[in-house]
Amino acid sequence: MSRSRFRHLQMLVKLAELGSLRRTAEDLGLTQPAVTHLLKDLEELLDTQLFYRHARGVRPTPMGAALLPSARRILDNLAHGAEMVAARHGEAQGAVRVASITGGISGLLVRALPAFNAVRPDIVVQVAEVDVEQLGLAVAHRDADLVLSRQPSILPEGWTFSWLFDDSFVVVCGSHHPLAGRRSIRFDELQSQLWLPLPISTAAQALFGDLTRNWDPPARTCRIITRAASLSWSLLQQTDMVSLVPHSVVRQLVEAGHYKILHLDTVYPFGSLGVMRLEDESGSAALQLADFLAKYAAASP
Repeated sequence: MSRSRFRHLQMLVKLAELGSLRRTAEDLGLTQPAVTHLLKDLEELLDTQLFYRHARGVRPTPMGAALLPSARRILDNLAHGAEMVAARHGEAQGAVRVASITGGISGLLVRALPAFNAVRPDIVVQVAEVDVEQLGLAVAHRDADLVLSRQPSILPEGWTFSWLFDDSFVVVCGSHHPLAGRRSIRFDELQSQLWLPLPISTAAQALFGDLTRNWDPPARTCRIITRAASLSWSLLQQTDMVSLVPHSVVRQLVEAGHYKILHLDTVYPFGSLGVMRLEDESGSAALQLADFLAKYAAASP
């Protein structure tokens, strides 16, 4: 990609973010007329208007908004590629791009990658934490060599899936919670607790709805809904709230002593996590890491 086209994409993304030609120029180290020229040039190239101009700045047109995800992905890929090239200028013998959901990172990578790095310091491992939507894009565009995910119902063409570990739902609380020391608790005994919910689209929240559907009075839930791990940790540490979450997602915090898992008398399975890799295009470094993760997960469940 030519430097001029790279500047066009930078300008497009930054202008949508800042909504101002002046502020975009300052951020990119250009003059405002230069940014105006870049925008005009790109709109002429695509033969469409990308931004509405108004008194307080600019905002993307529908066509501009539709172009933004692709522009961001191109810039991200260029940045990641530059990082990989820079890393391999040293003594690196290979590089692996890993995309992982939170459960794969907290449930396995935080333990396995330091061990892998100790035995294979010559392999560069680049890890990106992704949500389900981003994971789908990484697979579709082949932006990752290895993908740690839940087992897909339909395996994407050209990919294989290898099981790593089984997951389950657990109820967690702060280490100070009065129920933290109980040896066995029925889920219905938690009816009086204040719950920290997850977004409604998550499997954990769907299970929570099923388990509490017949509670009368209904479950009490906090009015703060978040996926942010640091915010959830703070809320559970500062209050007596409890939360239903995948064990893989909180394993690191549990083992560090920040969370306690309540000992429920029933296990609520949540399928398995595994590693997806390309059948034909995974390099030797990716295969070595995938094999190491499988052996590590089996030895340290």
